Amino acid sequence: MDIPRLKAFMLASRLGSMSRAAAELRIAQPALSRQIRKLEQELGVPLLVREGRGVRKTEAGEALALRGEALFRNLQETVEAVQAHAGRPSGTVTLALPPGAGKTLAPQLITRYRHRFPSVTLRIRSALSGSIRDWLTRNEVDVALIHDPPRMPEVEIRPLLEEAQYLIAPAQAMLDALPKHARKLPREPQWSDLAGLPLILPSRLHGLRQLIEDTAARERVDLQVTEVDNLELIKTLVESGAGYSVMAYNAAQEEVRRRVLRAMPLSPTLSWQLALATPRRQPTRAAAELIRMIETLVAELIGQGLWRGSLIERGDRG
Repeated sequence: MDIPRLKAFMLASRLGSMSRAAAELRIAQPALSRQIRKLEQELGVPLLVREGRGVRKTEAGEALALRGEALFRNLQETVEAVQAHAGRPSGTVTLALPPGAGKTLAPQLITRYRHRFPSVTLRIRSALSGSIRDWLTRNEVDVALIHDPPRMPEVEIRPLLEEAQYLIAPAQAMLDALPKHARKLPREPQWSDLAGLPLILPSRLHGLRQLIEDTAARERVDLQVTEVDNLELIKTLVESGAGYSVMAYNAAQEEVRRRVLRAMPLSPTLSWQLALATPRRQPTRAAAELIRMIETLVAELIGQGLWRGSLIERGDRG
């Protein structure tokens, strides 16, 4: 099997777009299409179905994509194992971050990692923890930060820090956009104060929503929820006076600093863990160095007061 053709297929299937794949490979789209057609002819089965503006995998394409990921991973690990004898990590390492943690961690992490390991390509993907969990189980990322991860046999979990959740409110000037009953709250709202508030939260596919629902059930509070699975849109809606949300402080700290949002501690406190997660296989040296750098940087940010959370010491990680 021709490796460049397989690489072309893998990229087009992952992006769901021939044009985007061609742009990333820096070749013309007709050339990319020819490579994939030749691969389909070689295998004797269609791999992609062209529809609308994108492409989707056939059943055979799904099978090839799954095995292709493992093949390229093995090739990459082989290259890195050989190059490790030269004393420097190389290749590509993929990191998945939830949006709030990404905003706090990514700027310094990217700068440090690129400076220290210039031969490694650091690829970052961002999504809510529910999507990151799926990427981990499909072996699509090397390292991830994920909130309150469930037990996953194929994934190793290392608890990193504990974060309190806050009620995120519009600035005082935007309260008139809310219903009258939702305009006045104490400085430290009780869970009972959330009853009847217009809340904007992620859907039940995501860990934070389940955590909020479980706590509200224990406190016997009925929630009024609009579901939005995008952190930036949630914050924009709260800022406009469309409602309130619940999230970790660091996810909204920039807007709180600009005084377009307010962060109010909840009582009783609601908190969750942020954990490092990796597939259960020997990490490449590039991935191992990234894990060490994340642990160091998170500890520094907490110590500097730039990340509100409590570091979980190694002995407490289970």
